Amino acid sequence: MPAIKAIAIDLDETLLTSDKMLAPVNIAAVQRAAAAGCRIILATARQRQATVAIAGDLGLDEPLICDNGARIYAGPAGPLWRETNIPMAVAERVCGLADAHGWEFSTLVGETNFLRQRPGQPLGSFREGFEVVANNSAALVAEPTRIFTWDEPAIVTLHAVCQN
Repeated sequence: MPAIKAIAIDLDETLLTSDKMLAPVNIAAVQRAAAAGCRIILATARQRQATVAIAGDLGLDEPLICDNGARIYAGPAGPLWRETNIPMAVAERVCGLADAHGWEFSTLVGETNFLRQRPGQPLGSFREGFEVVANNSAALVAEPTRIFTWDEPAIVTLHAVCQN
């Protein structure tokens, strides 16, 4: 049987525990595989900065697959190899539907997560990499890398729209 040359592994609730920590048993397993010559590639919905920190904790210097696969980096310090953004026409349609229905999205443009304003929440930056905007469409300052929602009706409706 050929030796395993690479392992791509998810982070949240796979490599990381439910409390977002690296379990010692997982650290040991990753380090054993790497010591045996296996390339360990982190693949996650997380952005680069959070992924780089975990790669550092594991002692990894391999490619990183971030933002649900939309961005692939050569390594923690390496350049961006590939980026796939959502075409503006598609993003405008999706965010327009969200605004019409009052859905809450998180839209990633560059390194900034834009969040639709909640009642009583001030507009603008509230921590590094996060900005509150009046509506989902206001997040579209450029083609987004990711548009994400936890809103079940939005997911069902958007799935139906995409099927047509």
